Amino acid sequence: VDIWSLGITFLEMAETQPPLLSEPPLRALLLITINEPPKLRDQPAWSRAAHHFLAKCLVKDPAKRASASALTLHPFMQCACTKAEFSRDLEARAALGY
Repeated sequence: VDIWSLGITFLEMAETQPPLLSEPPLRALLLITINEPPKLRDQPAWSRAAHHFLAKCLVKDPAKRASASALTLHPFMQCACTKAEFSRDLEARAALGY
């Protein structure tokens, strides 16, 4: 569950809102179980490593989901930005309506 939550947090930080926000809570829970895992809306804005990292977090079967130790070694984690860079990017995305 924690790795799944990491993926959802990644999406929320990238898009400034969680997936299925407009759905009532019980419907959102149902959609999570029957739909494919969510993806980034603005696909071209993100690196292949970011998409792969997210996909590894959002595997529905916990036994097949990446572990925390595996994710710390993921190429996406090797290209982390500074807090200031991250803040500027979030502000820019918010200004664009993401």
